[in-house]
Amino acid sequence: MKQSRVSLYKAAKNQQVVGAEDVGNLPRSIYDIRDMGTPVIGYDTRKYHMSNKNNITRLEAHLSSHNLGKKTKETTIRAVMDIIRNYAITEPSQANAEKLKNQMLARGGKANSIRLYLIALRHWARSQGRDIEIVSEKKKRTGKYQDAVAMPHLDVPDPKAKIIDPATRFKLLHDPEMCLRDRAIFWVLFTTGMRPGEAAALTMDCILHDTKRLHVQHTKTQRDRIASLTDEAYGVLMEYVAERNLWLAQNGYNSDYMFVVREGKPINPDSIRQIWYRTKKRHHIEGRFYPYRARHTAITAMANIPGNNLRDVQKQVGQRSLEVLEHYLATDANAFQKRLNEGMAY
Repeated sequence: MKQSRVSLYKAAKNQQVVGAEDVGNLPRSIYDIRDMGTPVIGYDTRKYHMSNKNNITRLEAHLSSHNLGKKTKETTIRAVMDIIRNYAITEPSQANAEKLKNQMLARGGKANSIRLYLIALRHWARSQGRDIEIVSEKKKRTGKYQDAVAMPHLDVPDPKAKIIDPATRFKLLHDPEMCLRDRAIFWVLFTTGMRPGEAAALTMDCILHDTKRLHVQHTKTQRDRIASLTDEAYGVLMEYVAERNLWLAQNGYNSDYMFVVREGKPINPDSIRQIWYRTKKRHHIEGRFYPYRARHTAITAMANIPGNNLRDVQKQVGQRSLEVLEHYLATDANAFQKRLNEGMAY
């Protein structure tokens, strides 16, 4: 007979043994799990209570040292706790990574989920001073990485589905109902192809006024870069900065961050996503609508400008390789033929 969630929680807090039939009914919050320890099928929770708590503490410290976003950290911790509880893996290792992959494939897991869990397992290993070698299937086939775990092939959706059309883009950038801060964020994202987390981390010192560029420091790839702004985007940003400075002075706040919220605190990536969701509702935009679509749109637009080099686009948006950049590009055969006729007339 299954116990209720409350009785299971109390049982775990009292360090009692939890049966296999009751494990699936345990609280799923990472904070509940961290406080109570994770009951493992067939084992006394007293044995694993402290070890799991130490695992999470070390994992959190490791993730914080890599400047990962709050959502990424929570997702990784959730994945590790799920690995411990539902896949009976109690320590990160190369063999357990292969075991995890095979178990998830047997359960019909999708490629995205398997890749997420393998990366979470590698973070767990690195938090303990170890490492797990994970490579793409293409590299695995070369024969150089015999002991590595091959990530399942990711089916990349058609990039065209993520491109925002010019009419919608113009409507968003010139929305009269949008506050100046939100409009500046939209201009920065659509002009630079910046990630939401990178935009949230911008400070006032990042503005290079003499060249109308932004010094992007807290990046996903851990590499600083210089992102160029258009004249119009720079003008909107400067208009917002003037209003921002006045508002901070009038309210007695002080902040080095560029995009701020109440009390001068920096905006976070989740707040930027909420701005997009509110904008979607106001303009009755159908389909998925999220900040990363601005990145896809900007990369495609930059690549389609005659004379632009893909290496320059790669540096502008901060991609590690041209191979990854290709996933963001949406091609148009008709437009290409038109440019071909214009640029290759002999």
